[in-house]
Amino acid sequence: MNKTPLALLICLLILGCKENNTSSEYNPDEMAKQVVIYRDIYGIPHVYGETDESTMFGYAYARAEDDFKRLEKVFIEKTGRKSEFEITNDLSDDYVIHAFEIPEIAKIQYESMSPKLKKICDAYVAGLNYYLKKHPEQERKGLEIEPWMILTTQKGWWTWMLKQQSNWKDVIGTNPPPHIRNEGKHGSNSWAIDGSKTKSGNPMLLVSPHMTSNSFGYEVHLKSKEGLNFYGFASLGSDFFPVDGFNENLGWSQTTNWPDIVDTYQMVFDHPSDSLKYKFGNQYRKAKSWIKEIKVKYDSGIHPVSLTFLKTIHGPVLKDSSGNYFSYKIPDLIEGNLVEQFYKMCKASDFKEWKKALSGLDIPYENFTYADKSGNIFYVYNGKIPIKDKNQKWDTIVDGTDSDLVWEGYLSLEELPQILNPEDGFLQNCNSSPFSTTFHSNPDSLDFPSYLVLPSFLFSHRAERSKQLLSNASNVTLDDFQRMVMDTYLHQAEVYLPELFSQMDSIKKANPPLHEKLSKPIKELRDWDKYSNKESAATTLFTLMMDTQFRNSQLRGENPALIESLEEVVSTLETHYSGWEVPWKNVLRHQRSSDNNYQVDSTKASYPTNGNQGYYGSIFRMDGPYMDSMTFPRRVIYGNAYVMIVEFTKEGPVARSIMNYGESSNPDSPHFTDQAEMFANGELKPVWFILEEIENNLETRYHPGEEE
Repeated sequence: MNKTPLALLICLLILGCKENNTSSEYNPDEMAKQVVIYRDIYGIPHVYGETDESTMFGYAYARAEDDFKRLEKVFIEKTGRKSEFEITNDLSDDYVIHAFEIPEIAKIQYESMSPKLKKICDAYVAGLNYYLKKHPEQERKGLEIEPWMILTTQKGWWTWMLKQQSNWKDVIGTNPPPHIRNEGKHGSNSWAIDGSKTKSGNPMLLVSPHMTSNSFGYEVHLKSKEGLNFYGFASLGSDFFPVDGFNENLGWSQTTNWPDIVDTYQMVFDHPSDSLKYKFGNQYRKAKSWIKEIKVKYDSGIHPVSLTFLKTIHGPVLKDSSGNYFSYKIPDLIEGNLVEQFYKMCKASDFKEWKKALSGLDIPYENFTYADKSGNIFYVYNGKIPIKDKNQKWDTIVDGTDSDLVWEGYLSLEELPQILNPEDGFLQNCNSSPFSTTFHSNPDSLDFPSYLVLPSFLFSHRAERSKQLLSNASNVTLDDFQRMVMDTYLHQAEVYLPELFSQMDSIKKANPPLHEKLSKPIKELRDWDKYSNKESAATTLFTLMMDTQFRNSQLRGENPALIESLEEVVSTLETHYSGWEVPWKNVLRHQRSSDNNYQVDSTKASYPTNGNQGYYGSIFRMDGPYMDSMTFPRRVIYGNAYVMIVEFTKEGPVARSIMNYGESSNPDSPHFTDQAEMFANGELKPVWFILEEIENNLETRYHPGEEE
């Protein structure tokens, strides 16, 4: 572990940069000749290179063709330069980047990487720049992308969790809009079943990340003559190696977990003569203070602005409007190198190699579900989880003056909850507790610290439904598996419909007019099979009933009357549709929108779907917005962003997948929305992994720069 002080590392970095700039080694024209991009009929790039570097060069070029504006946007944001390229009165996004010194740390990590990984980063950036050279017409902000910036995009994993698990947003004044719920941030489904549950005897894996609908990732196949052969999903926030997928031998899926890896300490700066000293135990320590000048764009032009930063032993400090100081602790940013870890995972040939790659715990959170052709299935509650005082309540603001409340290192991979080859024959995680992954083979929660899993992730209706499906499954074919992963049973209806019917019976005498008004809607719900269906009026009644004041009260810990919520829905539907018998397809539509607006644009194509809210248990997750007032029809704004299923046969993986819209973010591309209708219908497309299959389903083949 590198314990050299940050300031010294920066000095060494500056000297090293003057002597070495590996990105200049590449002749991009020669590199382009070493790689071929095969685009299949869905526009998915299969990038074949002579080396790992040339493959990454071609990958960057292909992704820039499809998504350069959004790639550049991520680089701008993660290097702390958003306010330089965008007129805004809010500098908070840039502030957090510089408060945690992410650009400086990224440069250090880049210089300390192995020569091979540095070359891979260099080649990727060379591919982006080669695209810009060949496409001078490309609209862009003008950021000069450098290889070290790749490391800044990886740090978004840390800063995202900072904003979720601390009061940073409150103190700095960036609270989210109140009309969109927070639950949607906790997304994704992952399953693995072993050969005991499949007809072929082969394991199967589900990859299903959930995101806001306009934050989709990228599907890609990377293959080189040096052994890289990986097909998967690259997240927009990572913008480098795919984060989920498979190679010839194995594959994995991720879901967001919720370990307590961020702590907020309230500090006391009360030294009589030195304003930089804070109380720590029986003594004072001096905080680090520095000023950084950033560029900020105004109507009048770009001007320099100085930001002042303060840092204690715990981390950066913010001061609220009442004069309170808070310091924020997150896992060590210098230690986490996602580029190296994902590279090793992508190239792993068996479970032992893959687990060794994961053991560095460079990914600070996320569950991993794994399967391989040898028959193994595995789950781990992964994270860079600190060792802390078990008697302290860590999900509240911590006393920063208490010197005993410092972190004491991190749990190792072997100390985290995990399950290998359970007797149940399946594993699932749908953002749920690691202690309810299966029925009979779960880790014991008493063996782990209480802060390992925060309360909001102890239960998931998607997880409960997943266990029902997977436990009952037998002789599963890939077709069966596809039907299962598109299941729309609303598990929460099992909980609340009996209570609704009981309340209905109780008002028969107490409120005859209301009983009469709701008698037909109640019959519709009594006859309903609890599956969300685009033709179903019961689906509409139940979903909107749960979306109304009932859900808001439920989140506040109250127990409101379901009858009143149903009455509100019936009245609203009669106002908007001149009747309450409204099929779900008239309420929720799948449509691509440039700004992820919740309203449907009637001038553009939209598609009905059987999918429904993940919070209510639908595995096929298609969430509309929870609104204080009803607006119809609603557009899907969150849920399944990508779905892939894989069967690991002895001959090689067989897979199917679907993206929520299409591979390209260019509205003029034929692949802008070519998968949208299939996606809404719960269909999957074939994945072509062998060159012969790719060539039989080919749209175009070219060297970078020769696509015309």
